[in-house]
Amino acid sequence: RSCTMATPAKSLRTILRYLKKLPSGSQDPTYHAEVMRQFRTPSPPEMAERHTQQAADYARLITAVHEQKLLRADWAGEKMTQEERIRKTGELVGFKLPGE
Repeated sequence: RSCTMATPAKSLRTILRYLKKLPSGSQDPTYHAEVMRQFRTPSPPEMAERHTQQAADYARLITAVHEQKLLRADWAGEKMTQEERIRKTGELVGFKLPGE
């Protein structure tokens, strides 16, 4: 877990941003309405911190999944040759191949 507590508004923005990218989320307003309802419904004081943390955890999860998809698209597949993949991997750790 992160050391800093995310604000509910930041978590909401993150969740809604990724919801728009989903095929079902962009077409059906039901998902957007449900997320908004859950954020607008007042929580009992003893549950408010827990709900805030759950929203922050979910926002981090969907952000990580999105980043993982981008990395997989870049590093696996046909976008990059084996030679390019080796060169980029070396660059990540500060290694330069001869001839560069």
